[in-house]
Order: sequence, then structure tokens, then C-alpha cells
Amino acid sequence: RLVGVQGLLDDFQEIARCFGRSWYDAALRSRLYSLTSTEGADAQIKKHGTLDLVAEAGVRLLFQKSGDTRVLNGVEIYRSRVRDAAKWEGDLPFDIQFTDDVDDISRKLGAEPQSTHDDDDRQGRAIWTRGEFRIVVILDLIVNLIASITVASAERWS
Repeated sequence: RLVGVQGLLDDFQEIARCFGRSWYDAALRSRLYSLTSTEGADAQIKKHGTLDLVAEAGVRLLFQKSGDTRVLNGVEIYRSRVRDAAKWEGDLPFDIQFTDDVDDISRKLGAEPQSTHDDDDRQGRAIWTRGEFRIVVILDLIVNLIASITVASAERWS
């Protein structure tokens, strides 16, 4: 069951409270335990710094080294079928919708993006900082939809 990820991310403040927690933190693991084998998750987090649940839940959790462990410091949420992602059932942070454009997101965040960049003819990105969070939106320029949104601790990019 994927209730762990959905429950963790349905309320953005809940995921934000988990930023900085180690994968070994009981509160964080109890939310995600039903999603993956602990052994497989440990190996993935240690090797790649991520817990990839895109096919299962449309989400990838980002971990950063901190001392001798890794701590949660970001989440990427994918639109259905991007990277073969499952349909994301929860709400996106900051009331953003996959159908929003840069202007819509700017209104919702109360600021223009700090930077925008078209990677090529098919994909672009826009980046905002809001308080302690960095928001990176990858835009699918062919269908004019958000492909993914990453919300992470601003420290991740400092």
C-alpha cells in the first residue's frame, strides 16, 4: 500500500517537518515502511541519495549526506506517465496544479521565478525560493504542463 507516501505528502507542512530527519528516524520510517523493503530502501538511499517511488506513487524522496547518515531534504512529484510515473493522488505543494504555467505558479508563490531556462525545445525549468524552500518546476513545453515539481530545503542548493 502507498498510503505512507500519500499521507506524508498530502499536507505539505507534514513533509516539511520531516526535512532534516534521518532515514533511520522512527517517525519517518514508520510513514514509509509499507512502501518498500527496508533493505532495498537502505541500499538505494546510500548509493543514490534518493528513494525512488515514481512507478509506485509518482514521487521520489531526496536525501542529503549529513555526518554518517542521510537526511530527507526534498521531494520530487511527477505528473502521471512522466518517467513512467504512477498517478499522483495527493495535492501538490502551495496549491500548484500540473496544468499551471509559470505565471500561475508565480501568483501562487507571490513572486517571480529567480531563474527560468529552456533546456531544449521540449523542456524548461523555473526556480523559486520561498522562505526555507527551493521550488524547481520542470515544464513539458510540448504539452504545456508541469512534468515535475521539486520542493526541497533551500540548503540543498546553497
